[in-house]
Amino acid sequence: MSGPSELKATFLKDELWMLAIAGAFQHNKVYSGNTSNTQRDNFRNCLREYIECFIVPQYYRCVSENQHIINLKKLQNYSRFCGNGVILNNKLNIGTVQKLLNLYLKYLWCIDEIVMPPHCPLDSTVLNAVGLGNISWTNMQTISDYESTIKVVKSKANNIPIAYWELNLFNCNRKEISCCNPVIKD
Repeated sequence: MSGPSELKATFLKDELWMLAIAGAFQHNKVYSGNTSNTQRDNFRNCLREYIECFIVPQYYRCVSENQHIINLKKLQNYSRFCGNGVILNNKLNIGTVQKLLNLYLKYLWCIDEIVMPPHCPLDSTVLNAVGLGNISWTNMQTISDYESTIKVVKSKANNIPIAYWELNLFNCNRKEISCCNPVIKD
């Protein structure tokens, strides 16, 4: 039997994974027409295993933006392998991939499981905050679209790491605070 610390960590990571899946898939048509719950569960489990085994360990140390982009591409390609016949177009679009990975990394960073990731989840809150409310992250198809959007976010963040900037934005929106200026103290 595992000790209390390991049990708590496993519980938290399971919950955070479910939140990341919900965040990436809930406002998004991901699955093909007649997929069963078992097929969907298997697909999500396959993605998680890949992310946990091959992607997350890289983020125990600082990951460059270039490596992060490579990880997004690899995850998108991997979705073809485990999502064949389960997901639309036999792969996740880059908007869904970035939301899933960036959101899961954000959660792991917030519980001090990894270092600060180089990017933040792109969603309607972030896109509206940077003046790109006309773009839908669920329809983001290409990595170049993603990279262009990240450049705009970085510009708006004004030399603050965008993961930190987005966390501040998220917290301010939840608390309905009209004026939040992030200051890095860590």
